[in-house]
Amino acid sequence: MISLEPNNVHDRLLFNVGDDWFIHLTCNDADGKPIDLISTSAQVEWRLADAAGEVLFTKTLGNGIEIVPNTTSEILITVTHAETADVPAGHYRDQTRITVGDIINVQARGRVDAVATF
Repeated sequence: MISLEPNNVHDRLLFNVGDDWFIHLTCNDADGKPIDLISTSAQVEWRLADAAGEVLFTKTLGNGIEIVPNTTSEILITVTHAETADVPAGHYRDQTRITVGDIINVQARGRVDAVATF
């Protein structure tokens, strides 16, 4: 599970190009209480962008994001090795956003480094 600073910036994530990437995150409201993603019918979106702001990946619930079994507030974001195979090594940034009704909340954002493998 990634750790967050008070402003929702996560620790730097480091992944190998061509590997499966997994990000496990607990979604909380503004008071720090877990959000029930199931009963609120929340929309969850994760994006990865390069330094110019071009989005490389967008994942949503049921499309690369799953609610962790036996929980209502934890998600697992998956980017497959087939998807990461052509990612150029470098520095990227990501953002996970939750929408419940008309409330939008950025849960986590930060730096993601893709490292070439050999």
